[in-house]
Amino acid sequence: NRFSQFRWPRGGHDYAQCLGRVFAQWPEFRSTCLDVFGECGHDRREVAARLDAKFEDSSVHREVMVARWNARAMAAEDLRARGGEQAEHERRAMAAEERRQRQFIATDKCLLRWNQQRMLAEERQQRSTEKMRRQQLRRERLSMQAEDR
Repeated sequence: NRFSQFRWPRGGHDYAQCLGRVFAQWPEFRSTCLDVFGECGHDRREVAARLDAKFEDSSVHREVMVARWNARAMAAEDLRARGGEQAEHERRAMAAEERRQRQFIATDKCLLRWNQQRMLAEERQQRSTEKMRRQQLRRERLSMQAEDR
């Protein structure tokens, strides 16, 4: 069958492939039709005029298909652009989160250092207080021993 090359499989078709295929295959399809009708005894000029009229009549449909393809292509491009914007938004959000985490870590280290310094100061104060208490007790003991003699 000479027309088998022009058959399309069933199912959804990508508009870009469909439109490209229609425009690319039309001259060859037209020529094949003229050959087949000519072999069957029809006047090639009459068949060519009918085919050209049909092709011209379908121009509105083709324009609608081209408009749909353009709309889908623009929507796909917008989606890709938004995907790029989304990726940029996510990158910025991640960078902001990393900055917050670094600030948190720095604040946590600062608080830890302050707590350690405060604990060391408190330990020094306790040792000093304990030393003074021991010295006071020693003085009192020495004073009591001196009185006992």
